[in-house]
Parts: sequence; C-alpha cells; structure tokens
Amino acid sequence: MNQVQTIKMNKTAFLALIAMSAVLFFSFVAVQNASAAFWAVNTMTGFSSTNTVSSTGMDAFFESNTNTNSVTNSQTATTDTGNNDANNNTGDGSADSGVINVLGGFGNAFNLNFVDQDNSWWNEDVGAENDTTGAQSDNTATATFDSSATVVNSNDATLNNGIDVDANTGDNNANNNTGEGDVESGNATSNTTESNIANENTFLSSGSAMSMLFTTLARNMTTGFSSTNDATTDVDNAITSVNTNGANFTNNSTTVLDTGNNDANNNTGSGEVDSGNAKGDVEIINDANSNVADVNVGSGDNELMAGNDTTGANSDNDASASLDNTVTLVSTNDAGFTNTGDVDANTGDNDANNNTGDGSVDTGVAEGTVTIDNGSIFNSNETTLSFGGGMFDIMAMNTITGSGSDNDATTDVVNTATVVNDNDANVENTADVTLDSGNNDANNNTGDGEVDSGNVTGEVMVTSDLNVNVTNVEWVAMGDITSGNGTTGANSTNDASADVTNTLTLVNTNDSTVNTTSTIDANSGGNNSNNNTGSGSSESGNSSVMFGVINAGNGNFTLIQ
Repeated sequence: MNQVQTIKMNKTAFLALIAMSAVLFFSFVAVQNASAAFWAVNTMTGFSSTNTVSSTGMDAFFESNTNTNSVTNSQTATTDTGNNDANNNTGDGSADSGVINVLGGFGNAFNLNFVDQDNSWWNEDVGAENDTTGAQSDNTATATFDSSATVVNSNDATLNNGIDVDANTGDNNANNNTGEGDVESGNATSNTTESNIANENTFLSSGSAMSMLFTTLARNMTTGFSSTNDATTDVDNAITSVNTNGANFTNNSTTVLDTGNNDANNNTGSGEVDSGNAKGDVEIINDANSNVADVNVGSGDNELMAGNDTTGANSDNDASASLDNTVTLVSTNDAGFTNTGDVDANTGDNDANNNTGDGSVDTGVAEGTVTIDNGSIFNSNETTLSFGGGMFDIMAMNTITGSGSDNDATTDVVNTATVVNDNDANVENTADVTLDSGNNDANNNTGDGEVDSGNVTGEVMVTSDLNVNVTNVEWVAMGDITSGNGTTGANSTNDASADVTNTLTLVNTNDSTVNTTSTIDANSGGNNSNNNTGSGSSESGNSSVMFGVINAGNGNFTLIQ
C-alpha cells in the first residue's frame, strides 16, 4: 500500500476562513429627528415701532472613517515521498513512492465603511411673516435653517501573499538488480488559492432637505402706511462625501511538482518505470475598491412661496424665499496589483536502459492551470443623486399693492451638484506553465524498448475588469412656476421673480495600465527507444494548450434626467 503524505485544508473550512478573517470597520449612522416647524412672525405691530424676529435652526453632521491595513501572508509546503532507492539487490528491486495532495491558500477581507444618514426634519413649514404692521414701523422676520453633512471615508490596504509548493514523488532508483527493477512514483496534486477582498465605502443619505409636507413661505400682509417690511426664509443644505480607496496587492504563487526523474537501469531482468500524474492549479482572485454614494435630497410635493398682499401706501415691502442645495460627491480609487502564478509539473525524464529483459517507461499526465481574476469589477464608483421626486411649485406674487409702495417678491431654487469620479489601475499579470512528460529513454535493452509518455495539458485564464463609473442624476420635478403682480396701486413699483437654477459638474477619469504575460511550455516528446535487441517503440502523449486573456474597463455611464 502506498505511503500517503498529505497537507489538506477542507474547502468548506477554507471558504469559512475567508469570511471569518474579514477585519471590517463598520460605521452606521441613522439620524431621525422629530417634525419641526420654523416660523418667525411679526403681528399687529405698533406705530413707528421697530420689530425683529428670527428663527434659526442648524443641523450639522460630520463623520470621518479611516481604515489602514497592512497584511503579509507566507505559506510554504515542501513534501517529498520520492528519492527512494532499491538498488543492487540479488532479487527484484522495487521502489514505490506515495501520493501527495496539497490544498491551501489565503482569504483576506478587510476595510469597510458604511454610513447611513436619515435626516427627516422637514415634515412641516419654514416661514417668515409680517402681518398687520403699524404705520411707519420697521418690521423684519427671518427664518433660517442650515443643514450640513460631511462624510469622509478612507481605506488603504497593502497586501503581500506568497505561496510556495514543492512536491516530489520522483527521483526513485531501482538499478543493478539481479532480478527486475520496478519504479512506480505516486501522483502529486496541488491546489492553491489566494483570495483578496478589500476597500468598500457606502454612503446613504436621505431626507436632508424636504419631505412630503415641506413648504417655504415668506410674506408681508396688510402692511401699514410708510412702513418697511422684510420677510425672509432661507434653507441651505450642503452635503459633502469624499470616498477614497487605495489597494496595493502582491500575489506570488509557485508550484513545482515532480513525479519523474526515475531510473530502472542495468537490471538482469526487465526495467520498468511508471511515473505518477502531476497536476497543479493556481488561482489568484482580487476584488477591491468600490464606492457607492446614494443621496436623496428630498421627496414628495413641496412649495416655495414669497408674496406681498395688501400693502400700505408708500410702504417698502420685501418678501424672499430661497432654497439652496449643494451636493459634492468625490470618489477616488487607486489600485496596484502584481500577480505571478507559476506551475512546473514534470512526469518525464525517466530511464529504463541497459536491462537484460525489456525496458519500459510509462509517464503520467502533466497538467497545469493558472487562473488570475482581477475583480468582478474593481475600481468602481456608483453614484445616485436625486433632488426629489414629486412636484415642486414655485410662486412669487404681489397682490393689491398700495399707492406709491415698493414691493419685491422673489423665490429662488438653486441646485448645485458636483460629482468627481477618478480611477487609476496598474496591473501586472504573469502566468508561466511548464509541463514535461517527455525526454524519456528506453535504450540498449536485450528485450523490447518501449516509451509511452503521458498527455500534457496547460491552461491560462487571465481576466481584468476595471475602472467603471456609473452616475445617475435626477433633478427635482417642476410643477407650477408662477411670477406675477395683481391689482397694483398708483405709482407703485412691483417686482416679482421666480427662478430655478440647476448646475451639474460631472468629471469622470479612468487611467489603466494592464500588462499580461502568459507562457505555456508543454512537452511530451523527446523520447528515445534505441539500440534494443527486441522492438523499439516510442509514443508521445497529446498536448493541449489553452490561453484566455480578457481585459475590460475604462467605462463611464451617465444618466441625467
């Protein structure tokens, strides 16, 4: 029975290791505030009085998450069931080496930031109002709300993986025996995986400006003779999200398998060599650098109104309502991957020479596979920005203005969005597969000389999918936009304006350098069956080689509606 030397890791346990080894920095924020109405009101003000009322609200949120990881993994497996001798025996000499199975790898997962901000202040109104003001009075009503959210997420991952496998069942000798010399080497199989997942930032923000019942209103009503009336409401929302990922991965995997280099020479009887199969699989998987930003500024049906109604003679009336939304989203990914996968599998270089009987060499199959997969998509930025569903009504009106009065009604909606996505990838892939089942000799035997070399199969698959920016911007839907003056007084000056300004700056940048070098050297020939007293037969195995290199990347997809 064959001696068995095994280094094993159960595949289910290996996958569990990937999950368990994750070092996740997880940040969750959910801010839900109660409904709030902000009002500033002057009512029934006296003659020649000065009245000032102000309502101010502020909501500021800041979060900074920084993750830095430096990981070095090294794994070496050296296993040998060969180098056996059965020489110089009066009887038969037999060398039989055991089977080798190697299964191992690394699973690395780390650096995750997740921020969810839900700010639902706006279930009611923001308003400023002067109502029934006295003659020659000076009245100011101001309602202001400022909301700001700043989120900075940063990940930096440096990873070095090294796997070396050296498995030998060959280098066996059964020489110079009076009887037969028989060598049978065991199979050598190796399967290694390096799997790396790192660097993800997710920022979700909703309800930071307006919700279903949100109304902004500034108005002056029934103002006194020669009075000065100012009603102002301002809502300012600023959202800034900066997401940065840096990944530097170095993966080296080298597998050397040898079941060959066996000798059964100079035996009085027959000399027979049967080398085992050699199969090596190397898999390197990298998935890194993802930024997701989903910002919903508001939703529902909303109103922005400014008006002067029934103003006094010679009065000066200003009503102003404004809503400013400023959103800045910056996502940056920088990745440098260096992947090297080498498989060297040898079942050949066997000798069965100078035997009095037959000389026979039968080599095993040599197989090598290198798979390098760089991301389902790495360096990806996905941005969704919505300034609100539903309808948004805007109205500026001066109605029934007094003689000689000066009336201004102004509404402004200003939406400013800046989206910057930048990806930089530098990828070096090297795959080398060397397979040999040939270079066997069955020469100078008194009996027959026969060589039968095994098949050689080599496969290299390299996939790089990188640098994709997806941006979806949805502006607020406009309902009625109304600006007008109705029933104005003699010698009055009346201005009404309603303005909507949308400004979008979108910058997408992708820079990639991908170098892939793939080499397969497969040999089942170079066999000799010469100078035998009996027949000479040499049959080389089939050779099958497959290359596949897929590179996809540098895509920008933008939808604005």
